[in-house]
Amino acid sequence: NLYLLTLADSGERKSTLDAFFSKAIREFELNLTELMRDDVNKYHAGLASWEAQRNGLLTGIRDAAKKMKPVMELEVKLKELEKIKPVKPIIPRYLTGDSTIEALTWRLHDQWPVAGLLSSEGGIFCGGPSMTNDNLIKNLSVLNSLWGAEHLIVDRKTSNSYTLESVRLSIGLSIQPETFMQFINSTKGLARGSGFLARFLIAMPTSSQGLRTFKEAPEHWPNLSLFHERLNTLLNMPLSKNAGGYLEPIILKLSPEAKQVWVNFYNDVEGELLPGGLLEEAKDIASKAADNLVRLATIFHIFETGLSGHVTAECVSAAARIITWHLMEAKRFLSEVALPVELSNALKLNHWLLDYCKKNNTSEITTRQVLQYGPSSTRQKRNLDSALLELQSLNRIRVHSVNKKILISINPELLEVR
Repeated sequence: NLYLLTLADSGERKSTLDAFFSKAIREFELNLTELMRDDVNKYHAGLASWEAQRNGLLTGIRDAAKKMKPVMELEVKLKELEKIKPVKPIIPRYLTGDSTIEALTWRLHDQWPVAGLLSSEGGIFCGGPSMTNDNLIKNLSVLNSLWGAEHLIVDRKTSNSYTLESVRLSIGLSIQPETFMQFINSTKGLARGSGFLARFLIAMPTSSQGLRTFKEAPEHWPNLSLFHERLNTLLNMPLSKNAGGYLEPIILKLSPEAKQVWVNFYNDVEGELLPGGLLEEAKDIASKAADNLVRLATIFHIFETGLSGHVTAECVSAAARIITWHLMEAKRFLSEVALPVELSNALKLNHWLLDYCKKNNTSEITTRQVLQYGPSSTRQKRNLDSALLELQSLNRIRVHSVNKKILISINPELLEVR
């Protein structure tokens, strides 16, 4: 299980990217649904006939009981009928969107024990009914348990409770930073204190909006095609289950060299949790890093090799670089969350101004351009003015008027451009 969180503003083409890489899974589901259409129709017809027979027997038992006649023969027939109830064909459905937690857990129990919750509009997830005050504590606990593939009993008030045993869930959320900050604040520390946020690999990439000049798409995407082919091969492999029908995943081991790489990573991260360490303020995120590392390394191994052999040191090293990058992203995000709104806006604006000026080989930009293309949190004049005042007080910028245009000039010492 991997929980992934991407923080990006509206217009960053999150849905487009999602479609590129999940295409093989969606096509697999559609093809399988079509292949099993006859089986599904046969099941519904058989179930309708079975229910009619069952209703007839129940009516017969009820009528006989009213007339004080023997019902034993009818009861025997009913018991025999129960043994031949049509079995619903299971169509693997891996992907789901903005589902409630209850619907998600029921799906894992009743339909398919593996799911990927992908949402390019994660605000629906954070602001939906699953995360209201009444449901928050329970649902965060459920998602934490699912991350660990723990045995989980789901209690329901209006229908039968059920058990989740060895199911697998991965989450990929994309959400606007401000929306996610509102969610974090609305939980009054619970989203982080419960360990929910710690389980995520967080990414907060710098926006490229305003710099994306048009380019013709290539006619062929050979690497993406190979990626889709490999996914399709893996999807067609049967799931490993035990006699009870529960998932029983194959256990893969790290090679001795791979284990040493993992141990070194674990120790390095642990050392940075000391006072003054790089990860002192992100201890919760760092505590799950080694776990996420071995999960990601194993995914790399399976993607390249399959379900045999030992996970190699190369896979662990590659995963370590990616996990380390996400740790730094999480640290950056959490440092901004802890700041007052005014300082957070000023920090975002500072990053954006420096990035814009370096990419465009300039040291000036108009406030109008910032209002149009800058960080979403400073696209309102009041917020922008407050952030500019903060940056001016730090001598990072100078705001002045030229030909009726208000210009922001960056302190040249901050730029390579002179």
